[in-house]
Amino acid sequence: MTGHSADFWTTYQPGFRFSAAEPGTSEFFTEVERHRYELEPHIPEIVDFPRWASSRVLEVGCGPGHLSILLARRSGLDVTGVDLDPAMIERARANASGSVKDHGGDPSFLVGDVASLAFPDGTFDVVVSTLSMHHWADPTAGLSEIARVLRPDGRALVWDFRAGAVPLHGNMPDPAERAHGSPLRLVGATRWRWPWRFRLTNRIELARADGVPERSRM
Repeated sequence: MTGHSADFWTTYQPGFRFSAAEPGTSEFFTEVERHRYELEPHIPEIVDFPRWASSRVLEVGCGPGHLSILLARRSGLDVTGVDLDPAMIERARANASGSVKDHGGDPSFLVGDVASLAFPDGTFDVVVSTLSMHHWADPTAGLSEIARVLRPDGRALVWDFRAGAVPLHGNMPDPAERAHGSPLRLVGATRWRWPWRFRLTNRIELARADGVPERSRM
């Protein structure tokens, strides 16, 4: 799924360096969650977006599972998180078991490659990816698989670095341009304030090119 190896993600686990608490404890999860809300303000918007009520959601590149857990626990969505690294999936499952339950259920976590997703066609209403696409080894294959597992009126919501020079990442292509030649069409693109007040990321919304108009959601 990523341009990096699984060993890289085992060593570099996003969010861990922002908490001195024991990984998997409630204190650790609270500190990491607070930091991510400050650094990535798009996360609460995804979690609280009423448009996706009662949806089945796939998170691609879920890492230690924080967003998948929030979507399941606080929004009551049916969530599956996939990541290339088995260690990340183990950590995500540990974080889910150690986190506080609200009114939602438990997300499921699976080892998986975005270029070869182990789900039937048309399984999900929404596919979410946050700052993962620029690591994909083959973005075109990944977007093709996302299109396949989306329902005809589904949406893919992707946050990734916009075109241009990005600190520590070099010169990045625009995430919207990656959709060209894929079975997905661009619905919209918005520059996003991340991190802090810098607009280094784009939020893109994609739909199946052969799909039907999105059904009305409350």
